[in-house]
Amino acid sequence: RRHRGRLYLEAANADPAQGWSQPWRGEDELLLPRGLGAVRFQTVVGGGLSVRQLLQDGSVIRARSGGERIRLSPQRPSRTLKNLLQEAGLPAWQRERLPLLFAGSALVWIPDIGVDHRYAAQAGEPGVLPEWLRYE
Repeated sequence: RRHRGRLYLEAANADPAQGWSQPWRGEDELLLPRGLGAVRFQTVVGGGLSVRQLLQDGSVIRARSGGERIRLSPQRPSRTLKNLLQEAGLPAWQRERLPLLFAGSALVWIPDIGVDHRYAAQAGEPGVLPEWLRYE
């Protein structure tokens, strides 16, 4: 495949990974389906995403479905996932395979983009920093 003047080589069976979801219940690492890798959750205090809020609202990692929005900063309005991924230069076929973390219906983490500031852990509060481990 080619995108913005770059060549990408992919396995012939690299199909879109739509229609999947994995609940997160506080594990340190969550294996994703369809060869998407895993998400590791590094424990931190007073940073990252609030563990309390994530578990309270029921967290799930899933593929995008369309129309998602996230607010990365209190000084900025919410942004569409589509716009953020386009600005990041992520090819369309890779956007479909991106694991996203939701708390309830709110998008709270996009790999390599950021977290929703409204779910940030407060000083002294347990938090997690998600990291997508790609198995490519």
